[in-house]
Amino acid sequence: MDTLTKLKDKLNIDENEFVEIEEVISHIEETLTSYGISFDEQLELGFYSHVVSFIRRLKENEKVMDVSDNSILEQIDKKAVDIAEVLVKPIFKEYNSSYNYSEVILIAVYIQTAMFEAKGGEGDE
Repeated sequence: MDTLTKLKDKLNIDENEFVEIEEVISHIEETLTSYGISFDEQLELGFYSHVVSFIRRLKENEKVMDVSDNSILEQIDKKAVDIAEVLVKPIFKEYNSSYNYSEVILIAVYIQTAMFEAKGGEGDE
């Protein structure tokens, strides 16, 4: 959680919000670890920033722009999307928010990047 602590001031996270986000990220980390996925420091920083924004959007009932463009979706590995869905479905439920596939895709991008880096930057093609 060192990364989250680093983001606390930069993202104006108060103590109550910090505890809330820390709990969500802890669950996310456990799930990612169970899939053998880890982030390097830079990717983790971006991912945590995204999770903070994601939670704030859910709390404010805001939506991200639609990323269901086929050119984007074709580049996202199904495994990354499946893992992202496992991560975010409980979060949508916790915040009584409707499921948003665009949020899933945005999370999947981070997961796919970590998977790519774990392979030494080698694609499947």
